[in-house]
Amino acid sequence: MSVSPQGQQDMILSAETVNVISMSSQLELFKECIKKIEAAVGEERTATIETHYDINASSDFVAGYASQFLQDLYGLGARRIGLLGLSPIGCVPSQRTVGGGKNRDCYEDENQLASAYNAKHSGVVDNLKTMFEVATVGCCGTGLIEASVFCNPTSIPLSCEDASKYVFWDGYHPSEKA
Repeated sequence: MSVSPQGQQDMILSAETVNVISMSSQLELFKECIKKIEAAVGEERTATIETHYDINASSDFVAGYASQFLQDLYGLGARRIGLLGLSPIGCVPSQRTVGGGKNRDCYEDENQLASAYNAKHSGVVDNLKTMFEVATVGCCGTGLIEASVFCNPTSIPLSCEDASKYVFWDGYHPSEKA
């Protein structure tokens, strides 16, 4: 499944349609909250208030959600699923302007957020791999190079007993379960 930029926009609009708050909207609401606190107690006092935004807890939550989402997709028959990580978002022009100082350097705090997010999602992919016992060789023949016509009734006796434990059927192709 591939989601185009228009598809991504449709997902954001879908979130609004079903009355959920998108992550970007939550961030904007948080920014508004900070402004209200600053108006009430001043910028200096606001800076001393802990925001209690825990990137690890947030990343764990999003990774858990993504893991369940991917498992649901898989359960519905999806077999080619892409999971993209975040680029160093602190280096995009807008974030350099907002948090990069006079020299418009990369905003390292945001890059750290992206790194934490990517690390958690790497774990999601690793968890999906645990659905299979064997991921380095295929089931058919030796599982190293055979494919297509070389995985035939003659080679089947040399194959594994349970292909559902394997990510690959042969040296190139995913197993039926994968």
